Amino acid sequence: MHSIYKYIPHYDGLFFENFLLRATPRNELNDPFEFVPPREFYEMAINCTKPGEDLEWIKRISYDQFSKRFYPFEGVICFTETRSNLLMWSHYAQKHTGLVIEFDSSNDFFKDLKHVRYDNIKPNNITNLNELFFIKSDEWIYEKEHRIVKRLSEHNFYIKKSEMTIHIAKNSATHYPDNTEEMYMFLVPKVSIKSVTFGCNINASLKEKIINKIRSDKEIQNVVLWQTNLSKDYFYLEFEEMKNI
Repeated sequence: MHSIYKYIPHYDGLFFENFLLRATPRNELNDPFEFVPPREFYEMAINCTKPGEDLEWIKRISYDQFSKRFYPFEGVICFTETRSNLLMWSHYAQKHTGLVIEFDSSNDFFKDLKHVRYDNIKPNNITNLNELFFIKSDEWIYEKEHRIVKRLSEHNFYIKKSEMTIHIAKNSATHYPDNTEEMYMFLVPKVSIKSVTFGCNINASLKEKIINKIRSDKEIQNVVLWQTNLSKDYFYLEFEEMKNI
């Protein structure tokens, strides 16, 4: 597989101004089971921690409190194998008013990309806790998700939600579970972009604006453009290449 897709809201074509993708921390993901450690790990940590050790604080909190404080310094950038899922267009691309970007997954930016495994049983006896990033309920199987895990402290830029302005990465950035003010962004190489697919409900003037941005940028002016249309006979999405634009 050499292509991976990202559904994004239009946000006035902002992606094509900065080429940034967000690494989302666990407290802002839409699945409450994300990154939750097995209870056995919590019990093992309590039993193995000796008085005076750095992890002694674990003994003073409950399993639920421990779970919420687990992996506060990582975020995930999510992708999918498909651009044709009706639900994902609705949920992640502003009700089909956004777009889908196809990336070349062989680019070095995606070297740590891993597919998500789906199951209806919560994992136990995990030997590598990083596996928790890539296990989800089979309720989500339709997403065909792949992920990159990023340390939030390694961000290239950050956005303050209250201002919606982009700032250069700072060493003093706050990376705590209760920090919801800052969004940590990572720069995607332009050369990795293969195509852009516009949603069937995208605003015409916005689409023209995005096309102009793409065609005026020498590094991406040759990416393939697609328009999404509704099938006349089936509950399917159809894709028409936009040629000679």
